[in-house]
Amino acid sequence: MNEIINSSNTTPGTLPAIESGAPAETPGLSEGTGHAGFGYMRNPWTYVIGIPILMLSLLAVAFAFWTRPFYALSPGNVRETTSRVAVSDSDVYLPEGRLGFVTVSLTERVTMWEYLWAKMDDKIDLVEEELINGDGTAEEKRELDRRRMTDSKNDASVVALEYLGYEVPRVGLGVQVDGIIACMPAEGELIPGDLILNADGVPTEFRSDLVEILQSKNIGDTIELRIDRAIDNSIDLVELELGSSLNPCIDTGEGEPITEQRPMLGITLSPSDLVDYELPIDVTIDSDRVGGPSAGLAFTLAIVDVLTPGELTGGANVATTGTIRIDGSVGRVGGVKQKTFAALENNVELFIVPVDEAEEAMSFAGDDMRVVGVETLEQAIEALAELGGNGLEVAASADS
Repeated sequence: MNEIINSSNTTPGTLPAIESGAPAETPGLSEGTGHAGFGYMRNPWTYVIGIPILMLSLLAVAFAFWTRPFYALSPGNVRETTSRVAVSDSDVYLPEGRLGFVTVSLTERVTMWEYLWAKMDDKIDLVEEELINGDGTAEEKRELDRRRMTDSKNDASVVALEYLGYEVPRVGLGVQVDGIIACMPAEGELIPGDLILNADGVPTEFRSDLVEILQSKNIGDTIELRIDRAIDNSIDLVELELGSSLNPCIDTGEGEPITEQRPMLGITLSPSDLVDYELPIDVTIDSDRVGGPSAGLAFTLAIVDVLTPGELTGGANVATTGTIRIDGSVGRVGGVKQKTFAALENNVELFIVPVDEAEEAMSFAGDDMRVVGVETLEQAIEALAELGGNGLEVAASADS
């Protein structure tokens, strides 16, 4: 803030001298009027300039504390992945090339200043809170993202080891709630991230287990669920009366209307089973404080690279984003725009993204960076092979 300095010097040494015995004049009185003139007042520009600056200062402070119900999505960074992979009971081969996963910086409840800045910056998107958090709170969303990151690292370990020819047994940990359908029995009783451990005393290790139990029930029947709570990992027993799939309050959105009547809890399930794996090699991944599943493909590639001699990337600077499913397929992610800008800022040579988001990434990358869309791990390996990577030779060796 600029400091306003009064140009009038009013120290005692500058006041007019008063002769002894002479009546003192009142400074600043206009002769013959008795009204104070400007000679006694501060410089009038003090008010002309000072008041607007004061108002702007107050407005600036107000904007710093005035929050809006939006998240700001801005470019994050590219985090080198292979150095985050630790392996025991196996030889390790650290590559020279860079293989990174890309992040998005997420700012909760932006201030008015952040809101205005985002409106002027093409790299930043504003997203309404309810689209990010759904029906839950910000803390529930963070906990769900932590679980999704854990799932992503587990799935990446399995997919990578199976790609290298290992057998990996697995055990289901429960059915994870992904969303809640309004006006149905689960509303107010369950939240996204909760794990259903059993139903009516029968273990529900996999989604198919829960579906089979529900198919044996009728609308209006009660069902007792044993729940591992997402918030504090406490165990609860919840009893619900099953609703109908034809309840008119169900909003199917753009999807096909439900025509078959069946009993429903009113939940949507995580797209993949939550499982624990008996890994033949102990693999750990340091994901730092990053949440969500979008680094899954990068983790998978990094594990393959670390466990095999040679260069999976051909020594190039590569970044990727995309979820990894247990069958090796690559899924969509959010923030592709911001991730593309982050990759550009880090001089990435090849950016691998989910196939149905490749066009968006290309539109922001232009001619400054090569973008390849993939549907599977194998396609990502093939894209790296074009840079001189040895992934195809690794797969052939594992199959022999």
